[in-house]
Amino acid sequence: MVAGGGPGRALQEFIARREQRRLAEPFGELGWDSGYDHQAERSRGS
Repeated sequence: MVAGGGPGRALQEFIARREQRRLAEPFGELGWDSGYDHQAERSRGS
């Protein structure tokens, strides 16, 4: 047996990463709001 789980574990991890990527595809990239001021939001809550 190979230390660390061998090729079976590597294959499982490869498939899991590929599945995650496939599920995230329809969402595309996140569009960040350049006008959002996180510091103003934090001070407002205090």
